[in-house]
This record gives sequence, C-alpha cells and structure tokens, in this order.
Amino acid sequence: MPPGKVTSFPQAVKSEPHETVVTGIVEWPSKAVHDAGMPKVGEAMMAGFKDGTLREPPFDGIRIVMGEFEVLLDA
Repeated sequence: MPPGKVTSFPQAVKSEPHETVVTGIVEWPSKAVHDAGMPKVGEAMMAGFKDGTLREPPFDGIRIVMGEFEVLLDA
C-alpha cells in the first residue's frame, strides 16, 4: 500500500523504506469461541517461544495495530 497524503498504514506504524506493511484478519464464529480460543492462542505462542519451536516474529511487535470489530451488516 503506498503511503497516503494525510494518513495511511505505513505512516501509522512509521515504516522504513525497506519495510512492507501487511494486514490480516481473523474471523471467529462467535464471541464465545473467541473468548475461549484467544487465551489458548497466547499460551501456545508462549510455549513455542519457550521450547524453541516458534521463533521470534519477523516484525517489531510494538508497532502492531490491533482492533476488534462488531458486524454491523451481514448480507
């Protein structure tokens, strides 16, 4: 995504010229599944870091932009 004139993802995360900004989305089937699953995701990631099966992510985690959304219209 090219930088915008006023605001954009690259500007929001202060990306360097050699960096690429990516976006992703996870859609959970329900809030109950989300609430039960997210702690398991965190636990699995921490276990992977501790036992060496998961490397550190190839990005600067301090610049992650996260959000949660509610469905307004499901057509």
